[in-house]
Amino acid sequence: AQTPSAVTGISGAYSYTIDGAVLATLGTYLVTWTVSSPFDYVERTSFTVGNEVTEQLTRKDVRWAASRRLGDLWYGTLSAYNSSTKVATDIKLVNHTDGALKGSHFYIYSGLGIGQENLITDNDQSDTSVTFTTAFTTNPDSTSYWEIHKQFTIDDYNIAIKLAILEVAHFCSVPANSYALTMAATTYEYAIPNGLGEIYMVEIEWADDIWQEISPSKWSTNRAEGTLKIHPRVTGAYGDRSIRLRGLRPPTNPATDTSIIEVPAAYIIPKTASLLCDGKITGRDNDTKGWGARKQILEGEAMYAKAKMSYGKPANTRKVR
Repeated sequence: AQTPSAVTGISGAYSYTIDGAVLATLGTYLVTWTVSSPFDYVERTSFTVGNEVTEQLTRKDVRWAASRRLGDLWYGTLSAYNSSTKVATDIKLVNHTDGALKGSHFYIYSGLGIGQENLITDNDQSDTSVTFTTAFTTNPDSTSYWEIHKQFTIDDYNIAIKLAILEVAHFCSVPANSYALTMAATTYEYAIPNGLGEIYMVEIEWADDIWQEISPSKWSTNRAEGTLKIHPRVTGAYGDRSIRLRGLRPPTNPATDTSIIEVPAAYIIPKTASLLCDGKITGRDNDTKGWGARKQILEGEAMYAKAKMSYGKPANTRKVR
């Protein structure tokens, strides 16, 4: 048992700094707070001790994962590039014949010339050379890392990723905090910062980085006007204090290959691949490549992940009115 010290008499908040050596094992711990005076009170809460480094999914990760599912990814490095002949060498591909890459899309995802895309006109397996339609603006070299796709372009993949995110943006929300508001004693309505789709908690800063929740009965929101209204009793008693809004925002669409994807991988990867299949079979009488059957499997995976996501909101979420 430990005795915490008072942080501030205004809010009545107490805290205790836990020795990290005591909690060296990663996992979930239960904390019990017991107050014996002036009345008996017991509250239990849990917290998790874990690694600070977490896995993050980027747009490139999703593109590669989706293209692997469609059997449409080859990647590697090259030795040299001749700008006059538009030929790159040492591009080795297993189980390919001469000319098999004609019409494929070549993209440099890292190193010198990053972001450039070109169309392959021919390949020679004997000398591991690849010929391109046009010359590169920045000539690639041995530091350039490439990916090749036969069925879809880089834009096809990136657009499918955006569409997959947009499809679940209305309920696959991301936690967001705002510190942009300051209360005034005579002001009861405040503009909600852009980007917050739902607000489920409003807090006042009692002291430096010490926050206290305002009772939900003392505030309300108006979605049409984009305003937050706080009860006059609160603003009158605690004016000139900072307000923190805890809310949810839609996941952002990735702008670059290194942009973080804020939608679970279990959904975004099969859904991206499914959207590509859907576009590929549109208007076809005969599904010669099996895109239809593959789309059904991928769509099933995405729908299952989507159903699980719909239950992922905080239990005390309060919808914007």
